[in-house]
Amino acid sequence: MTAETVMIMLLLLTMNSAFGLYIYIRFGPKQLFMIELPEEEQRRYKERLPPLSKLNGYGRKLFLFSGLTVAISLLLLSELFSAL
Repeated sequence: MTAETVMIMLLLLTMNSAFGLYIYIRFGPKQLFMIELPEEEQRRYKERLPPLSKLNGYGRKLFLFSGLTVAISLLLLSELFSAL
């Protein structure tokens, strides 16, 4: 396998994991990764992503990991396009 093939496979892996983490944060059970909020505030974040200040430790780790996978994907893309 060439280095480009390995980078493409890593790119696909990181893009899929970033998308999966986004879907999990967006549609997953909010009580797992958000701090305790009043009912009216919970309804406000039901249809959109919560801000970073409303996440507990687990939610911050998920958000950080998804951002890291997006950054790795962008770095791999730039490396692949510079090799062309």
